Amino acid sequence: MLTHNFNASEKYLLKLGTQLVFHSHANLHTHLVGVHHLLGSWGCPEHVALAGLFHSIYSTDEFRDFALPLTEREQIKGLIGTQGERLVYLYSAATRESWRRSAVSAEKPQLADRLSGGPLEVTEQEFTELLWLWLANNLDIKAREMRANGVGVLKRANFWHQVAERLGGEAVVSWQQVYGRHVGRKSDFMLEVKWHASRAKRKLTSRVKKLFKG
Repeated sequence: MLTHNFNASEKYLLKLGTQLVFHSHANLHTHLVGVHHLLGSWGCPEHVALAGLFHSIYSTDEFRDFALPLTEREQIKGLIGTQGERLVYLYSAATRESWRRSAVSAEKPQLADRLSGGPLEVTEQEFTELLWLWLANNLDIKAREMRANGVGVLKRANFWHQVAERLGGEAVVSWQQVYGRHVGRKSDFMLEVKWHASRAKRKLTSRVKKLFKG
C-alpha cells in the first residue's frame, strides 16, 4: 500500500463524512480506499493511486450521492498533488458515453465535459491513467457485489475485458479474478436475470416476514 499522503487524505475523507454515504454494499469511504489499494497493488504511479482515493469525490456522470464543490480543488491538490487532482477532475467531468466509446477505440480519445458541455482535452497518458481508475472502480464494485449476492450484473463484462486487455498485465489478472469464473459459464443475460430474480426473492421473503411479525 502506498503511504505518501495516504493518512492525511484518509483523515480528510472521514472528516467529509464519506463513511456515512452508502456505496456498493458498503460506504463511499470503503470504496475509495479499495480503489486506491487496488491501483497500488497493480504498481500504478503514486499520483494515480492517490487519485483513486478521491476519484469520484466531485461526483460523476453515474454517481451523484456525494459531491465535493469544485471550489475545494486547491485543498485536494495540497493532499495528492496537481497531477493526481487533475485526474480526479477529469474522472468527474468526462461523460460516461464519451469515455466508454474512446476506451474501445484506436482513435485519439475524444471526451465530452459534462460540466462545461464542451470537449474535454486529455493527453494519451492521462487517458491511459483514467482507464486504470475506471477499471479499478468497476472491479472494486463488482467484487463486493458478487460477495454480497453470489453473482452480479455482468452485462458489461466484455467491455471491461477489452479495457483490461488494453492495459495488460495485472489488469487482466484482476479482471479474471472478478469476472472470469462467471463469464463463459453462462451468458451475461442469464446471469443478469439470475441476479434480479435473487434480489426479488429476498425482497419478497423480507415482506412476508414483516407480515407475520405484524
